[in-house]
This record gives sequence, C-alpha cells and structure tokens, in this order.
Amino acid sequence: MRNKLICIIGFLIILAVGIVLIFTVDDKNGETYVKDHDYLYDLAINYLIDQDDEQQTPDHEKEGYHYFVTYDSFGITVKDDTYYVYMWVLDESYYLDKGEIESGASSSVFNKFTFKDDKVVKNETPKDGGDYTNSIKDMCPDSKMANKALNYDLKLSLDDEVQKYYQDNKYTFTGVVLENQGNETILVKVLTPDNYYFKKNSKVLVHTDKKIDLVYVKDMELSISYGGIVLESYPPQITAGTIGIVKR
Repeated sequence: MRNKLICIIGFLIILAVGIVLIFTVDDKNGETYVKDHDYLYDLAINYLIDQDDEQQTPDHEKEGYHYFVTYDSFGITVKDDTYYVYMWVLDESYYLDKGEIESGASSSVFNKFTFKDDKVVKNETPKDGGDYTNSIKDMCPDSKMANKALNYDLKLSLDDEVQKYYQDNKYTFTGVVLENQGNETILVKVLTPDNYYFKKNSKVLVHTDKKIDLVYVKDMELSISYGGIVLESYPPQITAGTIGIVKR
C-alpha cells in the first residue's frame, strides 16, 4: 500500500512538472514566460508612436493629425538577456478636414517585439497571403499562443478615444508664453491663429490639468488645442485639451 502511494505521488509530481514546462518553456527555442515585465507593453506602444512621429507622409501635415494605438497582451518571454513581447496591436490615424474627422492609415495585427536593455531592437509582424499562418507559428513561442493569434477575436476599439480626443482638441493655435500665473494657468500671446476665435497677437489665459509651473516657462513656444469653449473675459480663457512644445 505504501509503495502504491509513493508511486501515485511520484506520478503526480512528474505530471505537475510536465504541465509547468509545457506552459512556461518552448521546446523549439527555450523561451520562458515572465510576469514581472508588463511595463514592456507600454514601451512597445511608445516605440510605435515614435515610429509614427518619424514618418513623413502627407497625412502628418494635415490639420489635427493624430495617431491612436491600443493593444491586447499575449505574453512576455525571456531567453538569456533578451525579452520578447507578444501583443495584438490596433492602430489608427485621423485628421480634420473642414472640421470633420477623417480616417487615415490603420492596421490591426499581431506583433512580436524584441527587447534588449529595455529598448526595442526588432519588431515583427506576420507575412501576408499564404505565408500568414506559418509566419504566425514561427513568431510565437508555443502552439497555444499561435492558435490564439490565428483565431483572435478582435474586441479592441479606439472609437471612444478618438471622439474624446477631437472633442477636447477641436481647435489648435500656436503661442508664446508671456507669464506663468500658477494654479495650472499661463498667459499666452497667439502666434498662429486658430481660424475660429483667436487672432494673431491676441492674448489668452490657458488652463490645464498639468503641473505647468514645472514645465512651461516664459518665451516658450507652444501648440495649444482646445474644444472650442471660450470664457468671455479679458483676456479670454480656455481649458486646453493638449499642450505641446513647438520644436524649432
């Protein structure tokens, strides 16, 4: 009886170890899943945003252009000192045409990011056409992830984010900081008008929820977007949706 019990316990231990190995180590390349590097997902998204910023396409020059991106995480693995980040990425770009929101380039695709020292050194997406299935299998560390990617049910959406962004950033002008008045308020002189309310050289008080007393200083040139609501005062006041530093 005792020997039988020992055999059963031994079998259960071997089974448990086997299950762990199946779900943590890939037979073909030795990658091991990790759960303490989720910040790499955000770094991967930042990489895509930076890549978009570097592009010189005609859409980038259009009014109100913005690149939106979201993702679904598939897992992170490590081998030696290299991390692999797997995620489904939905990205869409939009711009304004006579005040109307127009769509630009977009994609919805599985991605594999290779990281070294917290920097993306490679980004892979599946091949098109007849090579799609095999390329997904080659990208993934195991069959479980490959099956999930091949049968992925897209539930990602950027619709709410897009609508909110353009609601908060309907109009844009550039200006130079005249004074930081504290309490997240700056006095700005308009350099490039917004073709709606503010004219060149007019002054406007800009409120923001950012801690501007540590960021924006006198004579700094800014790009300021807002939703079109102007408080009639002297100077007039707005609440900015976004504020960016104008690069020269």
